[in-house]
Parts: sequence; structure tokens; C-alpha cells
Amino acid sequence: MVEENGGKRAAAWLSEGVETLFATLDEQVPVIDFDVLIVGSGYGGAVAAAGLAGSRDKGKLVKVGVLERGKEYLPGSFPGHLRDLAGHVRFNTPNGAVPVGNREGLFDVRVGPDVSALVANGLGGGSLINAGVMVAPRGAALKKLSALVDGLEPYFVKALEVLGARVNGAPNTILQHAGDLPAKYVALQKMAARLHPADGVFSPAAVTIAMQDRASAGGVALDACAMCGDCATGCNLNAKESLDTNLLYRAARQGARIYTGATVLRIERDAKLGAWCVHVNFTDAQLRARRELPYKIRARKVILAAGTFGSTEILLRSQRDDLAFSTHIGKAFSSNGDMIAVAYDGPDLINGFADEAQPLRARRVGPTITGMIDLPAAPGGLLVEDLAVPGPLRRLFQEVVTTAHTLHELGREDASTHTGLPDERDPCAVDQDKLGHSAILAVMGDDGVGQDERFNGSLELVGGKDDDNGDGAIRVRWPELRDRPLFARQVRLLAGLAEGEKAGPGPGPNGTILPNPLWKMLPESMDFLLSAKRGPLFTVHPLGGCGMGWTAADGVVNDCGEVFRALAQDDDLLHEGLIVLDGAILPGALGVNPALTIT
Repeated sequence: MVEENGGKRAAAWLSEGVETLFATLDEQVPVIDFDVLIVGSGYGGAVAAAGLAGSRDKGKLVKVGVLERGKEYLPGSFPGHLRDLAGHVRFNTPNGAVPVGNREGLFDVRVGPDVSALVANGLGGGSLINAGVMVAPRGAALKKLSALVDGLEPYFVKALEVLGARVNGAPNTILQHAGDLPAKYVALQKMAARLHPADGVFSPAAVTIAMQDRASAGGVALDACAMCGDCATGCNLNAKESLDTNLLYRAARQGARIYTGATVLRIERDAKLGAWCVHVNFTDAQLRARRELPYKIRARKVILAAGTFGSTEILLRSQRDDLAFSTHIGKAFSSNGDMIAVAYDGPDLINGFADEAQPLRARRVGPTITGMIDLPAAPGGLLVEDLAVPGPLRRLFQEVVTTAHTLHELGREDASTHTGLPDERDPCAVDQDKLGHSAILAVMGDDGVGQDERFNGSLELVGGKDDDNGDGAIRVRWPELRDRPLFARQVRLLAGLAEGEKAGPGPGPNGTILPNPLWKMLPESMDFLLSAKRGPLFTVHPLGGCGMGWTAADGVVNDCGEVFRALAQDDDLLHEGLIVLDGAILPGALGVNPALTIT
């Protein structure tokens, strides 16, 4: 499974294909296959696997299994060019229960009229393609969470250690890197002083990227970050401390069996065995087509850690008269207040677009996120972080940014002289110099979940509960989100404007702020052309759907993730042995990167 000599990963994988598990099942004489079966290998699933594997119950070793829908990736197997991406993408539309593309693809895109999202599909979940930023919630979000879960602070510190965001007791940041600071980090620090109000607290982000050659928190050898900027499409240079290098590695060494290519459809109770019966099939479409009915795996306890969409979908698909959950299932979905914006052609050199044509070690872009600006005084509290566009997405992203800028220029008079000569620069063409001075920014805040339940987001199952071909069959319903004042406030803040102040015809101190063009296509001066209508938002941090509460009257799970029975059955009883441990149980927006809180 894993080579132990020196803690280095060998060519062999931590996991095995789920077909090896299916081959051991006796469908004629069912038995309990696992003491604990964990569905999903992201932050919640990984920490559960590491904590339970190797433990004993009444002197007997606890048998732990982990099911992952996607594949396992080792450095060198991630897509490195635009031409490689198509084979690594799967996406669902709001009206289809069956995904399009490669079902085992790394990038899981959910397209919707109100909210679209990107999540990961692979062993290690979001840690494979995120920026690895570990930051604790603060302000109202922390207060709301602390009201449900006591004594969080020591656990945040412990989580920083086990995830590798603290090394030798110190935060692991870009400042520990032996090379020069990335241009985008320096530029964000300058931007902090230009924001309105200019009282944001700038700090380097604690990340799970190796800034020096070192071992992961699990003992796996990592190489120093090459500053290539490709974190968001997967690290091919063995510098990211993703979950397969720490918690999942520990779980495998302690005896957990990890299976990939397994899609869980639903769960049910097996009364005869006193266990949970988990319906599982191959993720791969061709393998699934050979099997008319899903396989059944039985476990004394089931931990759903398939993410906000996955865990909610499994519960919605499983709900029956004899297995009923709280009426809050699928409710209180949150986008985490996510907004990706671009400060186009600003005053500072950014170098935020990695070039796939350049050698990885020559790019000097830096990790995806290096710094952050905390703005606690802004309404709801805002967090701004720098971003890098990975090499495989550079051309696509630059074309989108250029088109968005062209549309925003419609509100500005063009007083320049056009000669019509062949060598004249096309004002609508990609301008590498201006893009080199364009900052890609992530902004997070409070999207208002819980303030008025009539206008909260919800997750709905697409297709029938008994559709064994469905996978990713969840749609987001939240038409009111696009008009929440949070997002306009984010854009004004980045532009250096006070609340209610109108943007002028020219760029602000940070350049021209271009929000997600699907949400807001035109500048304020041209908004009348679209009747000031807004489009869908985009999130990489979907939360909620199985929110925590005190009873089934106000939540789906308790503070330990244990699932409540339906209110009509008994509002203070639980479905024994059924637990949800991922971002689905969070009761609203965190306004920060959620990985640390989920862990």
C-alpha cells in the first residue's frame, strides 16, 4: 500500500479499487462488513478515518472502511495543460440526475440558475485542488458556531497541527519560503492600505503547502513549493500537504481499508443484522452499466462525509417512512458569501497567471493563496485573499477577464485615436501587460443564511429516489441570493468606495474591479440595459443542507453530527450509528475558508 522507508510515497496507491471489496461480498448470506464505514475522504472523512483506524472496542480492533467516489492522484498525475482538462471534468445541470463528462473526473462542476459550484472528486476531496488555507472563523460566524459546539479554540489549534498548517509550532506561510516573496503577495499588502475602510488587517495565510523540504504531519516527505501556481489543478511537484499525505496516510497505516471508484446511492436499516445497509455502485459509467442493481455493504456505523452536496443527496435519496429525517434536510444552504473578482490593470505587478508553456519552476507565481485581508468592521465581516490562476486555466481565464473588461468599458468614452493600421493594438484583445497588473481576488462574507428562513438557500434532489443511475443529482434553489447586498458591498470595497458611493467612469485605486460576469455583466452606468438584473453566483465553498441544531425541530444533526429522527417520530431521539461529518452540518456561512472548521 504505502512504502514506509523514509516516509516517501511509492508508486503504489493508498487505496484499492472498490471492485476488490465487491468481490468479497456474499450476497446470499449477508454479514456485517465493517464496524465503521466512512463515505467520502475529504476533511471530515479523513479526520474520522485517522481517529478511528487502529482503535479498539471491547478489546477488538475496529474495522474501518472508507469509500471515495473518485480516483486517487499522485504527483505527476494531475492535468498540467489545457488540453488535459476535458478528461478530468464532470458536471451536473439542474435538470439532470446523471452527470456529463468523466464521472471519475477530478473537477466536479455543479451548474445552476441561482448558484453554480466547483468541488473536488478524488481521494482527499477538496484538499487536492484547494489553496490549502487554514483560518478559523471569527465574529458573528464564530459566535453562531460556538453556541452549538462548546470549546472550539483548542480544536482549531490541533487541526492546524494535523493538517500541516503549523510546522514546529509556527504558522506555515509564504514567509518560510527560501525564495523572494511573490509579486501578488506584496501587491495585496499594498492593496490593504487602499481599501475603504483602510482598517483591514493584512496577514500571510497559513497554508498546507510545504515552503521548505519537510515531512507532512503524517510523516510523508514533501518537496519545497516551486511557486508554479498550479495548486488549484493539483500539485504535480509533491509540495501540497493534501489529506493523502497526512490523515488518510495515517488511517491506512493504522489498518483502514480505502476504496476508490465507489458511489454511494442510499442507505437503509438492516433490522436482522442490526446494522446499516449502504447501497454502492461503481462510479465509472461503463462498469456501472454491467451491474443492474447496486451492491450492498453493511456496517454497524456509517459516517457520511461526502460533502455538502453528497451527504445531503444520500440522505434525501434514503428518506422513507421507516427512515425519516428532520424537515430541515436540504435547507439553510450557504454559498459562504464567495465572490471571485479581478482588479484589472492596477498599479502593482501581480504575476497571477501561471503560464503552462513555461517550466513549472520558472514561473514564480507562488501558491494559489499567499495572503489575506481581514475586514472585521465591514458589515458582516469580509475576508479578501489573493488568487493565482493555474497554467491549464490561464488561456480560458484571460479570455473571460478580457471580455468582462471590454463589457465594462462600454460605460466609458473612448477618446483615443484609431489609425486602422495593421499593427494597431486591438483594444478588445488579450493584453498581457495589463493582465500582468491584474489581481485575482477571492472575497468571502456572510450571505445571510438564517436571517430570514423565507429567503434561505435549499438543496433539492433531482430525479427519483430510486434512480440508481443518479449521481450528483442535487440542485440549488436560491433565486434571492443574487440580490443580497453582500456582493455589491464586496465590489464597492475592492474598488475603494464607501457605502452608497457610485463608481466613476474610470478605474479606482486598485484598477477596474470586474466581478463574476455571470452575476454582473455591465458597469453601473450601463446597468439600465439589463434592468439591473443579476445572474447566478459561483462558490467553491458550499455549506449546509444537514445543519446542526438542538433537536429535529431546528436541525438535521446534533453538535456531534448524529442524525436526528423525524420530529413526528421523536424530536430528541437519534438514528443510532448514523453520523454526518462535513461542511453540510455547518449552520451558515463562515466567511472564511471552511477546511479548518470542518476538520
